[in-house]
Amino acid sequence: MPSDGSAASAALLPARWFDGRQSQPRRVLAALHPGPRGPALHLHALDRPSEAPRVWPHAAVGWPEAWSARHAQPRVTLDLGDDGSVEIDDVQAWHAAYAAAGGRI
Repeated sequence: MPSDGSAASAALLPARWFDGRQSQPRRVLAALHPGPRGPALHLHALDRPSEAPRVWPHAAVGWPEAWSARHAQPRVTLDLGDDGSVEIDDVQAWHAAYAAAGGRI
């Protein structure tokens, strides 16, 4: 279940959040921060910059399949369960941020 929170700085990746409540995706900046059981996802909504980021611990995110430079995906899609999904177009930047936050693919 997501919560509000803040964390140390990490790379901010432009993304689209399909929250299931609006017909259009919300523009967000996604950040991956180290967590006790793997990276946690932080979403900073660009339409509400004064709000704290939404945070999902590692276990609450459906992370994508293994990444391969030979067979690169066109985008990364993260499953947030009842909170929708997030799409990130810069696959290589996402992979670097995931690894920097302690993720293993």
